[in-house]
Amino acid sequence: MDIAGRGASVGSDPADARDPAKVSGVLKTPTKMELKSMQWYGGGCSMIRRWKLGATLLALGALAIGQANANVIVSFDPNPAVTTPGGVVNVNIVADMTDKILGWGLDLTLSNPGLASITNVTVGPLWSGSPGNDGDGLAGLHFPPPGVIGNGILLATVELTAGASTGTSDLILSVTPGDQSEGFALDPSGFDTFTLNTGVLNVVPEPGALALLLLGGVAAFRRR
Repeated sequence: MDIAGRGASVGSDPADARDPAKVSGVLKTPTKMELKSMQWYGGGCSMIRRWKLGATLLALGALAIGQANANVIVSFDPNPAVTTPGGVVNVNIVADMTDKILGWGLDLTLSNPGLASITNVTVGPLWSGSPGNDGDGLAGLHFPPPGVIGNGILLATVELTAGASTGTSDLILSVTPGDQSEGFALDPSGFDTFTLNTGVLNVVPEPGALALLLLGGVAAFRRR
């Protein structure tokens, strides 16, 4: 029986009406113009996908470039710093500087403040301390100009004293917005761009205590 006679014409489906190869239930070979149209549509979708991927890569690249263009990069050494409960560890704050810096100021906090405390700060030899300008003592001035430039510049050494517990804490450097005593002052004026890397403090059991714990675990296992 004729398909059209049953009222089930292929061409009656709206989806079929959009297909240039189907017209009123009769299949036909697409013309060159129709093939070009289909190729353009498929290519357009591919271009949109490529554009979205490119936009994502550009955004990630801009973030990486922003970090790479920072003229002062600050980090901790050693990182991680390791000590035992009640122990003391010294951590250096060092900076790579591509511009001449006359002075600096930073804040240091621990993400786990109960793990350890800052018990002493010693400013590096290229700087004179200025605790009056920065309450935690993490600040330094260089005089006379033109300032300090170079890699691995020691800003300060921080003494950390651990409490009675074990654990891990991030060492977080920051600058208070609007505080003119913090940041990295340029010669002759203004402030430089910077990246502040995070450090880690690990407070681990003493070797003797760890050995006792291991022996206790072995003994308990044997009793089973």
